Amino acid sequence: MPTITTLLLSSLLALITCTAQAHAEGAADKPLPLQRNDFPTLAANDQIQRLVIFDPDVEDFPVRCEQLRIARRAELSPRWQPVIDRLTLTSCEVTAFDDGETYLTYDAHATFKPAAATLQGLPVIGYEEAMGAMHIRQSYDVDAPIAQLLKAMRPLIEHDCLPMLQLNPMAVPTCAMSYDGEAWSVIVGELNHTVWLRANPDNPARSLYEVSGGD
Repeated sequence: MPTITTLLLSSLLALITCTAQAHAEGAADKPLPLQRNDFPTLAANDQIQRLVIFDPDVEDFPVRCEQLRIARRAELSPRWQPVIDRLTLTSCEVTAFDDGETYLTYDAHATFKPAAATLQGLPVIGYEEAMGAMHIRQSYDVDAPIAQLLKAMRPLIEHDCLPMLQLNPMAVPTCAMSYDGEAWSVIVGELNHTVWLRANPDNPARSLYEVSGGD
């Protein structure tokens, strides 16, 4: 028959275990705070921001759609795995030109779990990348209207731009974001590296934070 001491120790151990589990679950429930250029990366190399896996024989960038596939959740960096709910290769196309050259582009999308990530405190519900060998566009779908995204992100974008303005004013002539009737934008680096803030055209209650660049 168990002694009172044994019962007390068992109860204490159970309490500690439950408390530890609660703390772990609480930590797992905390949203991942995203930075400005913080996009999903691959487990094999967390310096590569990408949702797709290239075939091992691809030296630089695929030239055929069968040379790439959407990543599995386990193939993303560990910090991203709890955030992602669904991964989708939306499209892959190869354009042929008159000179015989071809150019492959793909679109991939990640649906985030509810309350899994934030950008400057605003909830992020998805990520999309459109990529080719000479261009890239990455965007977050933010569950907040454009006015809130502008208030949260515009001062940060313009402040972070200043060092490049001083270093290379030919590439970055200004750090003030401008509005073209559809989106706020500013060039922040070479190769037309541009940051965009725009209303989500499919849902005015949401907005998009986008980074693009390329020739």
